Amino acid sequence: MNRTHWIVLLALLLTSCSETPADYYQGYLELDSVDVAAPQAGQVQALLARRGEAIQAGQRLLQLDDTRELAAQAEAAARVAAAEARWQDLQQGRRPPERQVIQAQLAQARTQASQSEAESRRRQELIAQGLLPREQADAAMARARADQQRVSELRAQLAVADLPGRSDQIDALAAEVESARAALVQADWQLSQRQLLSPVDGWVREHWFEVGEWLPAGQPALSLLPAGRFEVRFFVPVDVAGRLQPGERVQLSGLALPSPLAATINHIAAEPEFAPPLIFSRDRNERLLFQIRARIDTAAEQRLSPGLPVEVRLP
Repeated sequence: MNRTHWIVLLALLLTSCSETPADYYQGYLELDSVDVAAPQAGQVQALLARRGEAIQAGQRLLQLDDTRELAAQAEAAARVAAAEARWQDLQQGRRPPERQVIQAQLAQARTQASQSEAESRRRQELIAQGLLPREQADAAMARARADQQRVSELRAQLAVADLPGRSDQIDALAAEVESARAALVQADWQLSQRQLLSPVDGWVREHWFEVGEWLPAGQPALSLLPAGRFEVRFFVPVDVAGRLQPGERVQLSGLALPSPLAATINHIAAEPEFAPPLIFSRDRNERLLFQIRARIDTAAEQRLSPGLPVEVRLP
């Protein structure tokens, strides 16, 4: 080996000895957005949350025209009320005014029966005295019997008036009531689908429809960024990945962050991969790296932007 070869080898050794482990690793923030779509088509009636606005779970985001659904709900509610009224009426028997009519007819029939009975007795006495033919007495007795039967008939009608409807009629109306209630539940659900509610806390990333535009069924109308789900993705060399464990804490900093943030490692890749183009390094030239993910603490989370570059410092 000549002198030149020794000089090159010495330079390489000195260079390798001067390398120091990196004090940070570059990464970027990521967040899976939530797209909210309408299950039904319709014209946008109101846009209640625009891009950049903070939202809460359950908050209304968009309202579709619901004229038809409101009419269907009112119709279903009226059918329920009518069916329940018929069901209640059948269980209660006749109304008080109807009973009063039967009672008045019964009182009149009793008076008539009493008069017919008295007339029949008088004619029987005249027949015994030989002053009246037998035929007239028989006619008076027939009228008395008919009037008494009328009294019995009205008594039976009054007793029936106090009875509810037959069991099969009541069961049929009860089934009709349940069917009407089910139709009302469906109408309420159809009406509820005319508005989009936020499934998460966070803020609006983007909306793609304005008031007056037609929103097709299943078409995403808004994209939401949920709070509390930000992660940082960064890459470390093999020797560093071997000493990291899920649950360990890391610190994030960067020019776009107003203050450092804390995050907890929740994923370590099982296999290495080549560094993606988004990752740059001033001090390292490793090509095969392990991907690490860490969830940003909710308590320290700020309104961040996906794709924001950060510097990750390990414990």
